[in-house]
Amino acid sequence: MLWLRTVDPINVLLVLGVLAAFGLAGALVMRAVEGRARRALEGQVLALWEALALARQDLRLEVNERGERVLHGTVRGLRYALSLTPSLAATVSVQGRIVRVPAPRLVVWTGHDLPSWAPRLTGRVRTGHDEFDQIFTVSCDDEALALATLDAGVREALLGIPGAGLVCDEGRLTLVTALEERQVDAEFVDQVRAVVAGVCAPHDLAAPER
Repeated sequence: MLWLRTVDPINVLLVLGVLAAFGLAGALVMRAVEGRARRALEGQVLALWEALALARQDLRLEVNERGERVLHGTVRGLRYALSLTPSLAATVSVQGRIVRVPAPRLVVWTGHDLPSWAPRLTGRVRTGHDEFDQIFTVSCDDEALALATLDAGVREALLGIPGAGLVCDEGRLTLVTALEERQVDAEFVDQVRAVVAGVCAPHDLAAPER
């Protein structure tokens, strides 16, 4: 153990200081690289959403002072908002108000891992659409109303949205997805329109526009 007594504590501190400096420098470089990549991605997304809004009369892009983007859309006089999901990083969700009376109260989800904000409904219903029923579990408190709400257009639209999950509660529609902002395109917007029109509009106005 002689070597322990011959090591200069000052040299040890110097070595540790150099290692710490290298580690800090590396972390700062990585943070700068990540920051540039994030800004580049945000610029790409902004350009994409701007082009989408300019190409469609049913969309309007809003960017707040924090740089957060929201696409405001309308379908059959109904308004909806498409933006990042606050509780799910980097994924897109849609919010809308249900005008249909009575307003459906239902959850369309894959698996049993519901978000904490979703209502726990005990009723279960099968739509008769084999592919849809294999993928989604439909929970509701009114079976007839749930079936009337989840018409063929809504089911097909939900099947076409990656990671789709639908919650209708207290007159509000929330549609969550597994899509990132840069994956938002005209096809996705059309699928969202089909869901909003089918779920939120009065029954006699819920049919797709021609």
